[in-house]
Amino acid sequence: VELHTQQLVPDGFSGELKLRETGYAGSKQVNAYLTVQVVITGKEAVPVSSLVDRPVLLRVAILRARGLRDADWMPGQGKSDPYVTCQLYDREGKKVPGERSHIKTHSMSDTLEPEWDVEDNILGFKAGMSLKFEVWDEDFGKSDDFLGGVALTSDEILDPGYFEGELQLEDAGEGFMPYLAVRVATAQKEVERLKSIALQDEQHGSFDKASNEYATARQILEEAGSLQSEEGAQLLQRA
Repeated sequence: VELHTQQLVPDGFSGELKLRETGYAGSKQVNAYLTVQVVITGKEAVPVSSLVDRPVLLRVAILRARGLRDADWMPGQGKSDPYVTCQLYDREGKKVPGERSHIKTHSMSDTLEPEWDVEDNILGFKAGMSLKFEVWDEDFGKSDDFLGGVALTSDEILDPGYFEGELQLEDAGEGFMPYLAVRVATAQKEVERLKSIALQDEQHGSFDKASNEYATARQILEEAGSLQSEEGAQLLQRA
């Protein structure tokens, strides 16, 4: 197994790496992991986006919203039924195609304060790209109503490697100032967060929760590693 620049910059690396070509035990391939720590010393504060131009994996969590406009204002219709889309855009402002370049949550019925707590991976994020979040009211028999949108730039994501907070939605309707809460992290930062939570759960005896968090961390590392491979980069170029 090898570590790539995107996994090391800017804060080094600490975690488990899945080994390749480990052989077979009977008919099943052996799953083996190596725990390593790489510390960068004497480093200057240089933005990640200025050092690398390799595609990275982002872990995106769409958490909740507040202050949404009621698009179902007619009597007897209740309140909005909001859902969120998250779409990857390239440096020219065009949608990036592919199944792993967008996320869509389920809709929440009859509420202006929805909580989705949906997490998934976005693949192929690079410096100069952006993530656009849009909130919509799901309607049946007519077009869905737009409730607001907002974008996160690569500078807001890659340089710190992590973003968590509320974003004010734009074009949300006159007099409305709704907010969308999200968490976006590079693979390394998300794995660090999950392992920190897992350690706390272990200390409190919640071993099942800790096991799930470690499993999610491994899945993120594996998918991030495949994206950095030669074959993964070629597939991304053809997407």
